[in-house]
Order: sequence, then structure tokens, then C-alpha cells
Amino acid sequence: DEAAEAARAKALAGIPLGRTGATEDIANAAYFLVTQATYVTGAEIKVDGGRSLR
Repeated sequence: DEAAEAARAKALAGIPLGRTGATEDIANAAYFLVTQATYVTGAEIKVDGGRSLR
């Protein structure tokens, strides 16, 4: 419906990458931590499409 579409457009406007996150986005971050980030400790990795930068 029209109200739901307006709410979705408003939410997407707050995400610099212009899309919602996908399961693969989280999986890629986890894969990076498991395979390549062997010296990373105590880090917070935000997988939010840049939303937290606004």
C-alpha cells in the first residue's frame, strides 16, 4: 500500500548505499573476521550501509 511504500522510501533515504542489508552482507563480514582478520581484537564492525555515519 501507499503508506508502506512511503515508509520504505523514507527508510532507504537514510541509508547512503540506497538499499537494505542482505544476508550476504553479514556473511561477508563474518567471513572476513574468520579468514583474514587474524590480528583484529575488540573491534565493532558495523554492517549498515553507512547509516551510522549520518
